[in-house]
Amino acid sequence: MKLPLFIRILISISTPILFYSFTATAQIIPDVSVDCEDNDYSIDVSPIQSSRSTTIYCFVENPSNFQQEVDLFYQSSNLSISGPSSVVIDSGQSKMIVFSARAQILQQSGDYTGTLTATVRNANGIPISAASQSDSDDFTVIIEPTTSCEIYKTPESIEISNDNSIEFDSEISCNSNLLISKNFQFVLIEYGIETLNPDPVYWPKDFTDTSPPCDLEIGLGYSSHNCTFSAVTDRQLYSSLNSCISIYQSGENYPTYCDSNSITINTDILTILNSLKFTILILLTITSIPVIIYRFSKNN
Repeated sequence: MKLPLFIRILISISTPILFYSFTATAQIIPDVSVDCEDNDYSIDVSPIQSSRSTTIYCFVENPSNFQQEVDLFYQSSNLSISGPSSVVIDSGQSKMIVFSARAQILQQSGDYTGTLTATVRNANGIPISAASQSDSDDFTVIIEPTTSCEIYKTPESIEISNDNSIEFDSEISCNSNLLISKNFQFVLIEYGIETLNPDPVYWPKDFTDTSPPCDLEIGLGYSSHNCTFSAVTDRQLYSSLNSCISIYQSGENYPTYCDSNSITINTDILTILNSLKFTILILLTITSIPVIIYRFSKNN
């Protein structure tokens, strides 16, 4: 059936109008898009770090035909987030949003997720809160594991025993953001060496380590532990020795610095007197005195 002429004219006129209307409507609908970069965001939460934060980068895009003001919302249950609260984006443009995520000292290690949400507040200055468009994207921050231990208390001086051994207890202070077991060992270092070769002198006077195992179960946060240091030498000490000790994890190299204060290893005069070498020296001295006196008197 052939349509009447006026109906065909109406259809031919209305079709372009409807097409243009739908196209124009699609172009002016407020919209926003969020895309956060998948970088390796990580934070060092050890006590020596002052910032304990990382910088995060996300892009917010305005695909509409109008300038838009966009509100920015940050969410994370375990991190402190700070950044701009809003941004103005021209039509068809995008802007990089730079913000920071901050953690607490010794916060437990692991992966932490946050979210950036962008919501259109107005388009060309006209509020559109009743039909606001929004988008969001997640980002991940890795809190690195950290554990460190140091010697906290040692004596200022100790006496070497009759068997040429030394022994004392040390308090080891640790901080950690994970539960971990560690085994430590001690090294004796000569203290205050001033030579052309400034390298540390380990185990001076032929001391060797006889310390019992120092096995620590380290928890979250700060903790203190007690370990015993002991060493022995087969050499007789005729004078005091200025030394210090350091700890190191089993399997690692000796540290190049002192963890403890200066420790004076004092010799016992009775130990020296009881030593065989000293006794022989005394006897030789005593027996040589009459000879010296006789020769001196004979010459005179």
